Amino acid sequence: MTEQYKIFNGNSLDICKTIDSNSVQLIITSPPYFNQRNYSDGNPNEIGIEESPLSYVYNIKSLGVELFRILKNDGSFFLNIDDKYASKNYHEINCKKDSMMMIPERISIELMNIGFLLREKIIWKKRNPLIESYSNRRQRCWEPFFVFTKSDDYYYNPNSIKDNLSIRTEKQLSMMDKEKYLKDGRLMVGNKSGDIDVMPEFKKRGIDPFSRCPICGSYNFRHVGIQSGKPHLILCKTKGSPKNIIETAVGHSHDIHFAQFPPDLIIEPILTSSREGNVVLDPFMGGGTTGVVALKNNRKFMGIDLVPEYCDISKKNLENVIQYSENLFTESNRPIDKESCRPWGNKKS
Repeated sequence: MTEQYKIFNGNSLDICKTIDSNSVQLIITSPPYFNQRNYSDGNPNEIGIEESPLSYVYNIKSLGVELFRILKNDGSFFLNIDDKYASKNYHEINCKKDSMMMIPERISIELMNIGFLLREKIIWKKRNPLIESYSNRRQRCWEPFFVFTKSDDYYYNPNSIKDNLSIRTEKQLSMMDKEKYLKDGRLMVGNKSGDIDVMPEFKKRGIDPFSRCPICGSYNFRHVGIQSGKPHLILCKTKGSPKNIIETAVGHSHDIHFAQFPPDLIIEPILTSSREGNVVLDPFMGGGTTGVVALKNNRKFMGIDLVPEYCDISKKNLENVIQYSENLFTESNRPIDKESCRPWGNKKS
């Protein structure tokens, strides 16, 4: 454990009971889906291996009670959880075999019963979804993020993306086409001085150039400029809040964890829903992607996982950030209009 992060190995519910009330600004997590995988090799405390979908919903709700307690009054809770097709008849929820079980919606209702406000649903659109061979339904290519708060007076700063994700530059380069410019892993763009490889600029910032800008919806590679002969990202000047659809590729890792967030997916929630120095919690951290993005953005991280190997992987990834990574998204690098940082609750909807 360090000042920047804390990692706990154990049951999420038990560990969350030891965390101080009103101490966490942002929770981002994706619990194991119902009957999808067994991550812990049979640990009875694992969420997701329940025999009944109602037991699964109840276990998530029990954790939700503690998350509500430890979340700050102006904090946010981002929950990524997908549905499941019933493998048999579940009479307790009136669900027949092969029907969608509406598990995310059932959990959302239970969390609302605790006291959470469901503020919005964000669609994670996958550019490279898992190929499914079904002749009687469409290919699934998205998952939901449910965004909960404790009240309508919560911190939300949409301008943080425009202020921090990009650097204002002197001049914009010409538009690019993926097939035309992506060669041998290099993203070449042309200007008066010749072609420049801008891929390193995106890589060091952890941004996918072919993901969509959350502000204007165009590809990130269109926000490229040149300053002193070097490529930089350009501040997106489009007005308005980020859109409620985030398009990224599915994350892949050489680590042993099967399902990890792609960093592009959680940069936006961390920037818009927390401040520098705030604590970000992931009670099902897996390989620690949430923590990596949090630390890169000058936030503190608290992570929990039932599997010791995943805790070791997360610690290694977080230590790499501390030791080697530059801080590329710090809010202190540029002035911020204080009015733009007011709690979003001041403008209610």
